[in-house]
Amino acid sequence: MRRAAAVAVTLAVVTVGLVRPAAAPEPPDRLARVAAARPASGTARVVGVDVGFRLRLADGRTLRLAAVGGPEPAAVPAQLIAAATGRVVSMHPAAVPVDRYDRVVAHAVVVPGGAWLQELLVGTGAAWVHTRLGERALAAELLAAERAARAAGRGLWGAPRHRVLAPGQTARHLGRFRLVTGRVIRATRVRGTVYLNFGADWRRDFTVRLDRAAVRRLGAADLDPLALAGRLIRVRGWLVWRNGPEIAPTHPERLELIDDTVAAPE
Repeated sequence: MRRAAAVAVTLAVVTVGLVRPAAAPEPPDRLARVAAARPASGTARVVGVDVGFRLRLADGRTLRLAAVGGPEPAAVPAQLIAAATGRVVSMHPAAVPVDRYDRVVAHAVVVPGGAWLQELLVGTGAAWVHTRLGERALAAELLAAERAARAAGRGLWGAPRHRVLAPGQTARHLGRFRLVTGRVIRATRVRGTVYLNFGADWRRDFTVRLDRAAVRRLGAADLDPLALAGRLIRVRGWLVWRNGPEIAPTHPERLELIDDTVAAPE
């Protein structure tokens, strides 16, 4: 058993002066779905934006935007500065509403009638979808926005270093959160853990490892990982070396089935 080494990352903050355009109104049905999935806990004014998709609030708290992430080291996306700074946001807490650093974790909607900040970031390619166990709500909407951004080559997706990897490319990206698309060659269960193999040599080739808890969560989503042999899938997560490059998704929102009989995969 090998453990991935922790990597210290220095984040660079970009401070720029921007003329903030008026936020385009969001469709009422979209805002209603956000509110239905995660009821609002209140509102707050944003006084600043930091790296890590964090908003500094006028009441002294920090709000980390749930379910989004990006490359590190990173700059504050201009889209987020323009959309949020000086504005009031409605906060829709994640299932785990406060993280270990005492930051509020929530979806944020500019009010009145402004942008859902997570969808704005993902849709413009300024962020990718990065769900965590307490941040699974609204993943389907964000994944759809991310697919559209990738297809159009917006933002991050226009840079070769951020594009979705093939299984054979993963060894060069260890220690990074990446998306990988490939066809499962074999699915096996070993003492409760399911391994999805993408190459003939499981000791060297890319593998997706699903522990017992992940298998249970996939089962609750009507997804049998042992039935994935032969399927084209996209998985996201941290790449580590464990008998070859590996991603170990903890929940079904990090694993997408691709129907390549209908359309060519991205």
